Amino acid sequence: MIPPHSSSPLAAGLLAALVVMMVAPACSGVSGKSGQPTAAQSLQPQSPSPPPAPSSSEASGPLPNYDLKLLFRSKTGNIACDMVGSIRPPSVTCEIRKHTYRSPVKPNCDPSWSNRFTLTEGEAVTVNCYPGSYFQEALPVQEYGQPLTVGSVTCVLDENTGVTCKDASTGHQFQAALQAYSLR
Repeated sequence: MIPPHSSSPLAAGLLAALVVMMVAPACSGVSGKSGQPTAAQSLQPQSPSPPPAPSSSEASGPLPNYDLKLLFRSKTGNIACDMVGSIRPPSVTCEIRKHTYRSPVKPNCDPSWSNRFTLTEGEAVTVNCYPGSYFQEALPVQEYGQPLTVGSVTCVLDENTGVTCKDASTGHQFQAALQAYSLR
């Protein structure tokens, strides 16, 4: 046995391995038995860097949050969104899993396919359709009426009108729900 005060490489390696084994589970970023992140964890900034400081020529007010990646769904689970502020320009993609409206994608998609609306800061809305779903079922639920923002793009869920996402820099927006959608 190696005495505790020994400075052998073997003892140092064993000590380092023990520390990693004890600390790694506490820093894994997951909780619960499923290994899925909690709602609070998934709404945390994915990058620790702070947003750039405004120059003296910029207007005062809240800074846009460019460091977030937000994943959420509606209470019904029919709407799921991915808001990414860590890329430039920031963007949001929302999926309407089931819908009763005719798909805006030409040629028309199969009615059972999901529609995905994407709004990238400074650009017009795009719409695509896909079989299945891009999103996991276990996303955190976003409360109705609570806006989320990345860059100049803000999204809010409403129990009656679904999801509305708007780019404050251009006025482009989409609204999508089970029964209808609109693009501007």
